[in-house]
Amino acid sequence: MKTNTTMLAPPDLNRNLNPHLNRFSAAPEIKITIKSKIETLSVAAGLAILSGPGFAAEVSLESAPPVVVRTEPVAGATQVDPRTSEIVVQFSKKMQDGSWSWSTWGEENFPEMVGQPKYLADGRTCVLKVKLQPGKFYATWLNSDKFKNFKDAGGRPAVPYLLTFTTDPSLSSGNDTGRAFEYSVKPGDTLSKIMTTYRERGAAVTVDDVLNANPGLDSARLKVGQKIYIPAKPASGAPTADAPVSESRLSLLNEDQRAVLAWTDRQFRSFFDARTFDGWSDKERADLESRLMDTLKVPQSREYFQAINTLGAMRSTRALPALRTIAYDRADKNNRDRWMAIRSVGLIGDQADVPELIHLVYHGNVNTRWWAQLSLVRITGQNFAKDWNAWGKWWNEHQGQPPFQSEIIRWWKGQSEPEKLAESLEESDRKFFESLSPNEPSQTKTEN
Repeated sequence: MKTNTTMLAPPDLNRNLNPHLNRFSAAPEIKITIKSKIETLSVAAGLAILSGPGFAAEVSLESAPPVVVRTEPVAGATQVDPRTSEIVVQFSKKMQDGSWSWSTWGEENFPEMVGQPKYLADGRTCVLKVKLQPGKFYATWLNSDKFKNFKDAGGRPAVPYLLTFTTDPSLSSGNDTGRAFEYSVKPGDTLSKIMTTYRERGAAVTVDDVLNANPGLDSARLKVGQKIYIPAKPASGAPTADAPVSESRLSLLNEDQRAVLAWTDRQFRSFFDARTFDGWSDKERADLESRLMDTLKVPQSREYFQAINTLGAMRSTRALPALRTIAYDRADKNNRDRWMAIRSVGLIGDQADVPELIHLVYHGNVNTRWWAQLSLVRITGQNFAKDWNAWGKWWNEHQGQPPFQSEIIRWWKGQSEPEKLAESLEESDRKFFESLSPNEPSQTKTEN
């Protein structure tokens, strides 16, 4: 059923009907008519009405009209996070599925909808996905005098409820430098958390784009109240298999890291996914994510490896637990899925992965340890190359969470003792780089 909207004459905003009626019941044959200009209904008036002869019959929750008992955002809130992506409304009883009336109080104050509303499994909670703007007053009627499609299972319309709130203005319009927004850091924020929210709202901007727009930003140590510019669009240009490593980040890579990046693209390009997924609906993304995550549960195949890389290209935070299981598995194994998962974790950009990635910098598999470096550069904007101790020291000095534990992990059976580990890896890297040739044919090899 389509959402019903209508423009109503501005009513008195200082009251909601249902807080006063929440404890009372009305016989099902009684209809409450709300005129365009609604007068304030006091508790005393409600008691007088409900105590009349027509309400002398048995009163119960079943016979009463449904009322709103909870909203998110809370009605009347004045500092709602503009990143809020859903309006949630809970009623006093189960409602008719597919039936609702999100109605306008004023066209300019109605939130921008993303798709259709839906009821949750409890049958009482209706969710509307939205895109909000900072510093704006929003108002929407949940049922109105004209539209009454919020109904319980018995067909009783819900008592009209005017939900109003104002978003926090701390995210304001940007200036003429091409930056779209200025965000004020809140307690508990990390850069990956902020950008995950933006991606869930359909933004194509990556963590790298934000770091490009904020020179000198220490992503591991955000301060409450700190201003961060959110670009209007990606700054790194047209996507390639490794587009999220933007030009400014590529400048951080050393010569060896660049060689590994180029060699990997030559040898494994057919496994990667250069799509941005712009314009995909929430349902299309969710369906693809689910199929790809199911693919990770079956024996390894070409589709298995491609699923790992596409989940990274999608910046799928839903897939992070599965990708982490693959990347951080302590087993001594074939490592193609491991380093590909490390690459995808780096694309997703959650800073909570930093400590585990640091330990992978000394992994015995050459692709694994070099992609651990590349993902660390991508996530942090720092480059300590193959020096895992320097990575760990920097992370802990900046109070990164979780902290880095310096104890060496034994990744494979033939791993050298800690005091000889760096020397043995240096020799392995020397042989690897000697084997590289920029003129190798573009085909996938058996190298892991």
